[in-house]
Amino acid sequence: MVEAEKRTERSRRPFFESGLVEIKLLRDALESEIMKKMLVLGVLLVLLPVMNPRMPEFNGFILRHIKEQQKVHQGDFKDGVLSFFGPVLIGQMSERKSYFFFSVYTLSLPNKAPRKFLGILHLFIPV
Repeated sequence: MVEAEKRTERSRRPFFESGLVEIKLLRDALESEIMKKMLVLGVLLVLLPVMNPRMPEFNGFILRHIKEQQKVHQGDFKDGVLSFFGPVLIGQMSERKSYFFFSVYTLSLPNKAPRKFLGILHLFIPV
């Protein structure tokens, strides 16, 4: 009977030890996934404030949009006038609210409802 118990104990030991190995592998995989997510979060926390667009970039975005809408060609008289006066006029009609990671821009054109844009990662998204 003692011998049978020893055999049973021996047969259980590898299973128990392999179970510990599996648990360790699962724990390592979970830690690896958490580290990857923390790295991505860290990169975003660094990039978002750095890539929060400023007012001159918004002015340039609106100016390009106006030139596309009006079909103004580079080098035309209209292009020169818009390039010279456009940023100043757009700056007077727009407002920026910065939220550190992104900005919200409001463009108030005469006789039109104000338009809002979300500025994030050097992109402008109409809201």
